[in-house]
Amino acid sequence: MQERRICQSDIIKYINEELGVPYSSLCIVIDKVRPGNMVEPRISEIKRGKRKGYKELESHEDMFFDTYFTIKDEELGFQRVREFIEREKLFFPDYKGLKEDDYKSYSLRMLKYGLENCELPTSHKNIVVYEEELEYIKEPTVETEDISDVNDIVESFDETNTNVKNRYINSIKEKLELYIFYVFVCFDPRFNNIQYL
Repeated sequence: MQERRICQSDIIKYINEELGVPYSSLCIVIDKVRPGNMVEPRISEIKRGKRKGYKELESHEDMFFDTYFTIKDEELGFQRVREFIEREKLFFPDYKGLKEDDYKSYSLRMLKYGLENCELPTSHKNIVVYEEELEYIKEPTVETEDISDVNDIVESFDETNTNVKNRYINSIKEKLELYIFYVFVCFDPRFNNIQYL
């Protein structure tokens, strides 16, 4: 699994699954931040990556931390947050941790970057590409010998395309002839006594 940028889907997943917070509680906090009435199915869709997150949640990491991340054993909490980031292969600035990091500083950084990214987890914007991976992506080169092959393919396609067009035109001609015959037979007074099905 390739690393990707953390997003709101991951934050909701962590709060719901790792901290055991129900969707109803998340609805209450989100309603304080954004106008409208948040419902549980919408939060579930964001968590599952079926719906984008909400831009209004950006810059509210303190409120989320104070509401959900206050625990007695901060060392255990710090370990759980880092294990989640590693298990889900998530990326954000200094996600590997700084020397002076503690539970609060690391969690706030995770919340900050996660809440400001309201894209879907599968979005191409969230894929992280490292420089060493770029070595494998080489620019395509075109050799002049290959151009003659392309011309042969184009000519072959033109011939095939012409054959298909001719068959289609002949099919239309046959149907038109049948239709004209049918019209003459139906409207000719000599054939009025015949009953048609």
